Amino acid sequence: MGMLLSLIPQELWILVLIGTAFGVIFGIVPRGVIAGVIVTTLVLSVVGPILGSIISSLPWWISLPLMIAFGLTVINWLVSLIFGKRTGGHLLALLIHDIILAPFRFVGFLLRRR
Repeated sequence: MGMLLSLIPQELWILVLIGTAFGVIFGIVPRGVIAGVIVTTLVLSVVGPILGSIISSLPWWISLPLMIAFGLTVINWLVSLIFGKRTGGHLLALLIHDIILAPFRFVGFLLRRR
């Protein structure tokens, strides 16, 4: 839930809290979920601006691997959500393998053409 909550804009966090509260009232959502949503909302609202300023001050050669890691994390999360944890881990391993081999394949392609 924390990953999903971090992907929505801050303006909608209050609606998530209200929706979760209604879910608890009507018995759709367990009680423990509301505590997790509240804690996640508070942590994201405090840590978000701090991390945003730190990340924006980083040079591009540090930001690029962080963005790639975040992208791979989101892809892994989505695949794990849809197909299961083992499939997500397997897909992530294949993606990392291809990312590591890509520069070597590119050099091999350039050398083969001459």
